[in-house]
Amino acid sequence: MLRFQDAYEQAKSLGARHIGVYYRHRSYELPWQRNSYKNEEPVDVATSDNNQSQTKKYNVGYVAGVFDLFHIGHLNLLRRAKEQCNYLIVGVVSDEQVRRSKKREPVIPCRDRMEIVKACRYVDEVFEIPIDMAGTRDIYNMYHFDVQFSGSDYAQDSGWLADKRYLEGHGSELVFLPYTNGTSSTQIRESLLKG
Repeated sequence: MLRFQDAYEQAKSLGARHIGVYYRHRSYELPWQRNSYKNEEPVDVATSDNNQSQTKKYNVGYVAGVFDLFHIGHLNLLRRAKEQCNYLIVGVVSDEQVRRSKKREPVIPCRDRMEIVKACRYVDEVFEIPIDMAGTRDIYNMYHFDVQFSGSDYAQDSGWLADKRYLEGHGSELVFLPYTNGTSSTQIRESLLKG
């Protein structure tokens, strides 16, 4: 029997960069996910006694974010996402990616941000998004999630809309959840700097 690791090594030796594995009722630890955590008691959604798999619209959901200075908006996003899926995976943006995209140092290091997100009861699995695989398409190819959730503040962004079309073309969805007005990490950071 060919194990996943053997298949991965063979594909890697042939020059493959993106390898997707899919079994809708299971989450996989992949070699490039060096910083991945699962909550201690994961629910097997295929055999769950409480039949939640029939009551929620999606099986596997995905949320990506920086989660630097975790606040009520982050909590609302994760809660609303979990209300719609049985298993919620959260990708946390690496420190290096924060530096590249936001042109600043994260206030809280990635490992700590992952621990904070992992402690949230709505989250089933947390991983650090690999710097070279930071896009929706890359993560979809890793997890084949049923839906990605994002805040409605990105609902008109052309890049997010392109990802929405890509996911829909591959049998997945991108759902924009209501943005929590009145708070953001930027506002918190600015308030702290003012003293």
